Amino acid sequence: MLDPFADWTAFLASRPSSRPGSRSHSRPTSRPGSRFGSRPLSPVKAESQWMVVRSRPATPTSLVISDYLQQGLVPELDPISFSLSAPLFDVPFTPPEDISPILTLTLETLVKPQLDVFFVRIFPMMPVFPPSYTFSRLSDPHAIRCPDFVAMILSMSALSLIHPLMSHEMVEKVARAKKAKVLLDEACRLMARWDHGSKVTLEAIMANYLMFGTLFELGHTGPARLRLKEAVHLGAEMCLDRVESYQGLELYERKRRLRMYWVLAVTERYVSPEWARLTCRAYALQRSGGVVFNGSIKRITHIDLDPPSISLHYLTQIFSYLDQDIITCWNNQCPRASNQTCHHLTRDRVILILSALNGSAPEVFGEGSENDFKQLTDSQRADLFITWQWVKNRIWRLAAIHGLTSEDDAPELGVGYVVSAAMTTVAICRRLPLSAMESHGTGFVSPL
Repeated sequence: MLDPFADWTAFLASRPSSRPGSRSHSRPTSRPGSRFGSRPLSPVKAESQWMVVRSRPATPTSLVISDYLQQGLVPELDPISFSLSAPLFDVPFTPPEDISPILTLTLETLVKPQLDVFFVRIFPMMPVFPPSYTFSRLSDPHAIRCPDFVAMILSMSALSLIHPLMSHEMVEKVARAKKAKVLLDEACRLMARWDHGSKVTLEAIMANYLMFGTLFELGHTGPARLRLKEAVHLGAEMCLDRVESYQGLELYERKRRLRMYWVLAVTERYVSPEWARLTCRAYALQRSGGVVFNGSIKRITHIDLDPPSISLHYLTQIFSYLDQDIITCWNNQCPRASNQTCHHLTRDRVILILSALNGSAPEVFGEGSENDFKQLTDSQRADLFITWQWVKNRIWRLAAIHGLTSEDDAPELGVGYVVSAAMTTVAICRRLPLSAMESHGTGFVSPL
């Protein structure tokens, strides 16, 4: 280690001695602006002043200061070897500001292990922020001082603690729920600043969406719906549903925004007020009111699909048939609720939707989809194929409630249509491993 006072020592050793009895007494008797004034001092008085200073406790620092005062000479110091922590300055060490003590205390022991779980179990269903991006930013000192990013990290960890739970993890359910609440509380605190929402970020949208899933898993459906609404409205504020908002952006940024938009739009249309108790993406936002992302949700497809985007892309194709009119009937808010004729859902429209959703995968999703499906994980296949059959069943049942089903010349309106959908669902479940369905939690049982 370099000695910060090495230059001072060399300086004192090389200068002529000025002590009494030495060879030279050529000490300056005055210095303009010095503590002794500007008038010349007599040799006797100057020597007495020097003796007073030198009579103090002899430490390296006081020795340097006394010679500095008498000589007025400052040797050049090496800026690399000179440290502010030297006794000359005695400056205490102050660590950088920490916006989340919870993250600092649990980063290595809880947060990072749960992030690994998140990217294995949950990321395939919401592939917005890949692991490489997340972990690299987690090592960035500037990123961990961003409230939105830290709230997203804590929400990822909280959701992975309780969703989904494997059979061998159920014994730790209570302990996991307590940890999730602590992380969720810290995430909420970070999101509660006064200027939240003034500058919308994808991290803030994702944090709200993950908080929605965690709150729902904990049984707090009211706060969960509030967080989902906030995520959707922040996405609308960011204009994620407008093609022009993607122009001029880098490719990776366009991909992240498009995936976030697909996640929000699919969730917003995945409606089940009285039919199913669903989890995370399968929760019903529209218990009352209209959709925010109204219109086609598959028109923003100006980027090449990569494996993380394939499942979301085909889900948007399924839910593109659920527009505002279908949502209105789904929530029992159409004229039929007051025994009037409903003009939102007509017989011709039901036949059009059910026929478009019927058939093999290439017939429904287009040529080349079978090659895309080979790139999906078992969890993504379970999500896509079961949701596909579930939407067919819901549309047919909605038509039955409106009195539009019959055994006439339209096979889509007959009972055989839903029986075929049920048999297809059973066949899909038999081909999928049990772990693929467990990864979606208990809510996956309700659509089945």
